[in-house]
Amino acid sequence: MRKWAVLVMLLIGSTILAETASAGVGISAKVGTTGYGGDLTVGLLPQLNVRAGFNTFSYGMTESDTDEEGGGSTDISADLKLQTIPILLDWHPWAGRFRLSAGMVVNNNELSLYAVPGDTVDINDVEYVVQHVDGKASFNQIAPYIGIGTGNAADTSSHLHFAFDLGVMFQGEPKIEIQATASDSRLQSRLNADVAEEQRKLEDDASVFNMYPVLTIGLSYTF
Repeated sequence: MRKWAVLVMLLIGSTILAETASAGVGISAKVGTTGYGGDLTVGLLPQLNVRAGFNTFSYGMTESDTDEEGGGSTDISADLKLQTIPILLDWHPWAGRFRLSAGMVVNNNELSLYAVPGDTVDINDVEYVVQHVDGKASFNQIAPYIGIGTGNAADTSSHLHFAFDLGVMFQGEPKIEIQATASDSRLQSRLNADVAEEQRKLEDDASVFNMYPVLTIGLSYTF
């Protein structure tokens, strides 16, 4: 009985390996709401592929507002960092280009805010001259993903394929963290209270961003 079980397992394994070898391997270059990136797709079965990728994008900006009386400026700098690593299964139900995708995404997306010593910032509708302000909005590091798309990078009938994805990453409600130090130490207790209230307001306002839309287009090459 044990020999038969081993034989059956070997037959199943060889069948899967044969199907995988015939399905092909492809790479894709993409751009979209997750930034710039690429995927590696490996065929598992005629209608099922596994796909892993890496996407990144960063952007920085500074918002300045100098008051008319020359009393100082309000400067807040922001850095947006997008970085995701999707690990997905693609099912092609009709053995064509259309696919249903599901899996997980390693989500390192975050938004950072900061001010330098001497800046005047508005916290909870109160202006403070600060030594420093650091703020960060982050999300669940592991985010489930579902979506649809077209293109099959493991299809060996052609080397070039158009790639399109439309889906949703369930990243959870943003986690807001703010730390601030007043230039005038006598105002620190009041600043701490305003920071806590500002953080609460931002978390309430940002709760609607618990889902991140994914829209990408690109080209794939099959080996």
